[in-house]
Amino acid sequence: MAGIGFDAALMRDTDTWLKKTVGSAAYLVAFAQQLGYRPRVVRYRVDDGHHAQRKAVLILVGNTRSLQGGIDLFPDALVDDGRLDLLLASPRTLAGWARMLAIVVGRLRRTKVVEYHSGERFVIDLDSDAPWELDGDTEGTGHHFEFSVLPGALHIIANR
Repeated sequence: MAGIGFDAALMRDTDTWLKKTVGSAAYLVAFAQQLGYRPRVVRYRVDDGHHAQRKAVLILVGNTRSLQGGIDLFPDALVDDGRLDLLLASPRTLAGWARMLAIVVGRLRRTKVVEYHSGERFVIDLDSDAPWELDGDTEGTGHHFEFSVLPGALHIIANR
């Protein structure tokens, strides 16, 4: 999974010592610190077709339904369908953040503050640099991102 914006800032700013001391509760402290995170104007294109612009504080790209801890951020995602899933979130009020949190913990499936897309390729441009992360590791900042599927690139061998 890749994240741009709020979640990357959350990962970057979560105190390592606090994480070792209290575990995942440390993310709640960083979450509260990021509530004032400034939205970015996001221009995005799905494959070579649908394109739009909106404000968002959180942009996620993934290819699986569940994240660590059983969090279902991409309810319609299939790991083997050859597609990526895009989530754009724009909570503006405390109620919007509550709805966003309800999605994260699996209590809500759809809300106006979250927009989903599915495709083989996404091109994302922001109006200013934002932090980004890959699988929870912060990687820096940027304003232009491209994501695409490489069909058959990963081979898995498993006992049945």
